[in-house]
Amino acid sequence: MAKALNKKLGELPAARRRRILTEADRLQAEYVTLQKLRKAMKLTQ
Repeated sequence: MAKALNKKLGELPAARRRRILTEADRLQAEYVTLQKLRKAMKLTQ
């Protein structure tokens, strides 16, 4: 049976969890930036 992501993250050490969440935030910001750029340039992926 698969584990829920929140449960799996909760089992990790705090420092590791913090690094993972920081990287996830960075990737999300990059995605939004690229999305806005494509929209401004009227491009599709």
